[in-house]
Amino acid sequence: MRILACLDMTEGDRNVIESVRGWATRIPLQVCLLHVMAPEPAFLGYDVPGGPRDRSQVDATLDEQTKVLEEFAVVLRRVGVTVEVLIDQGEVANVIAGAADSRD
Repeated sequence: MRILACLDMTEGDRNVIESVRGWATRIPLQVCLLHVMAPEPAFLGYDVPGGPRDRSQVDATLDEQTKVLEEFAVVLRRVGVTVEVLIDQGEVANVIAGAADSRD
């Protein structure tokens, strides 16, 4: 069975991972852990150090989110789940729909 697990970096993500881990004890699973970052605002790149969305802050956020998803992937791989980690950026609904379509 293939699952697209959409995570939003909240505490609820742990519940999703625990549910998937529970299913993995009963059926073989392939899981894509997907997190969608908001689109970059038009003003990004104006090099305002320390501004609300300067490039270094976006990069640091991406690094942290990647780390969290990789930690979740390790938990699932330990119980035999095949895991893909994907972080994308854009309009959330469109990115999720595209990820689901590309995994059909």
